[in-house]
Amino acid sequence: MTHSNTFSILFWLRQANTKNRQAPLYARITVNGKRAELSLKRKVTISDWDTNKNRLKGLSEENKQFNNFIEQVNAKLFECYQKLQSGNKQVSSNIIKAHFLGNEEDRHSLSDIIEYHNTHMKDTLRWGTQKNYFTTHKYILLFLKQKHRTTDMYLSELGYKFIIDFERFLRHQEKMETIPL
Repeated sequence: MTHSNTFSILFWLRQANTKNRQAPLYARITVNGKRAELSLKRKVTISDWDTNKNRLKGLSEENKQFNNFIEQVNAKLFECYQKLQSGNKQVSSNIIKAHFLGNEEDRHSLSDIIEYHNTHMKDTLRWGTQKNYFTTHKYILLFLKQKHRTTDMYLSELGYKFIIDFERFLRHQEKMETIPL
């Protein structure tokens, strides 16, 4: 029984990290509206990038090779997606990213575990309690975005420092919300 998923891949430059008119190239994997970003560990001269085609402009040998690299990444990401689909396995942007990077399937992300918890506890918990979990999830996403410049992290990347930093973040949010406007 194969489930239908929406799936897309977008290549883009993270221009916030521009140095010497070059920006790092990223791939964004989207499955059912949920994203995972993947650094491709390559830099691109911004003026050479065609945002409509998500490829480099021009026909120089260097640009052709770079565009070929992008095509190979695209094909491998699509292959990871197809293998999960045809294997009747759970498909998410983070799982595709993990497969692409060659990481073990049991390597889960923070979003994976939150999604798993919310899905499996929805019939057990009352709405008020569920709402607290959803609020916590929103704060985690905000924390990841503001403090780690990412949308997700693997559980293996989390440690005591992450917990303490998140607690400080929550305390700061609490202070910000109690200040009258």
